[in-house]
Amino acid sequence: MVFAFFRFSLASSIFVVIMLLRGGRFPFPRNEWPHLFLLSILAIPINQVLFLIGLSYTLPTHPALLYATTPVWVYLLSVWRGEERTSPKKTIGIAVALAGVIAFFLEKGIALRLDYLFGDSLVMIAVLAWAGYSV
Repeated sequence: MVFAFFRFSLASSIFVVIMLLRGGRFPFPRNEWPHLFLLSILAIPINQVLFLIGLSYTLPTHPALLYATTPVWVYLLSVWRGEERTSPKKTIGIAVALAGVIAFFLEKGIALRLDYLFGDSLVMIAVLAWAGYSV
């Protein structure tokens, strides 16, 4: 968490310097500010913080495999928002990707223990936040 804090602080400082060098103007119109705020919440507090906390409560392999499902969630969210159309090719591709993740989980042996459920749930929320940010 300390590393994430310093990373966020450094990135914020760099953006402030860039904004000052550009004349101090915020480069986005006011009507886009709510969207930017939502994106900033999805990217750092929800995605990064929940991912880092979730790592403490699950096996290290689980977050890697859960993040491998990101293309599935991006596709589903894009379809749900009407930004993407379903097609047999895309659906088959997503199914193959998901099957690969499931096969890897099964081959390594899924640790379906209740004490990992909390960490896996936090990481899954982080994955969904990342997919939402991406869409």
